Amino acid sequence: MSKFKHILAGHVPSIEDALESALSLKQRYGSGLVDIVTSQYEERLSPNGLHGCRHWERVLINGLLLEQVLPDYVCADTIYLFALFHDSKRMREGEDPGHGARGAAFFNECVDKGLITFREHLGAPNANEVIANVSRACTRHSENLFDDEPHVAACFDADRLDLERVSIYPDREKLNFQTAISRTFVYECSMRAKRPLDIPIFGGDDTSDHDAPPRSVRSFSHESYTARSSNFKYGFLKS
Repeated sequence: MSKFKHILAGHVPSIEDALESALSLKQRYGSGLVDIVTSQYEERLSPNGLHGCRHWERVLINGLLLEQVLPDYVCADTIYLFALFHDSKRMREGEDPGHGARGAAFFNECVDKGLITFREHLGAPNANEVIANVSRACTRHSENLFDDEPHVAACFDADRLDLERVSIYPDREKLNFQTAISRTFVYECSMRAKRPLDIPIFGGDDTSDHDAPPRSVRSFSHESYTARSSNFKYGFLKS
């Protein structure tokens, strides 16, 4: 059972702000780090696969949306590094025991080599805590639903909120912050789950239509969805 089950949301999230934060984090940690992680992954698997870079980007956005909702419980730096490393050492798309631990080891190797530098100013997260939490989240993400450390728990939820990419609709009872994460929040994450972001973060070309808001930025509300569809797949209004 989740320790954070009854925590309430404090803010309404903005996808635009999440994308802006994602790009800021990429700039902070450097494109070189992204290139190192993605290039070794692409030697084995496709970046567009079920666990590739497009998935990592959505996990990042999901986590940054959670940070807006729960600023006292979610660390943006931890989310960013978890998103980048958690599946980075997969050898296959299916069952891959130990891939989380391998991702954690790769992350720590990058830290030891000085490839990851942390901010040192007032208000910056503690580097040792970030390292410990990213390592823990990567190692345990495929084997555990819940965690007593909120920054790790948020990583787990950000990952699970992208399950619709494999046609599994996220069960809120299996989320750590299940009260704070509304049905609409889950729905909007799921609508993004089967397509790449229009503004790439972890490699790729910007394919967005500059004459219209990117699809990944547009707001999807379940009210507008039900108005357009008589076959309401997810049944939010009944729960």
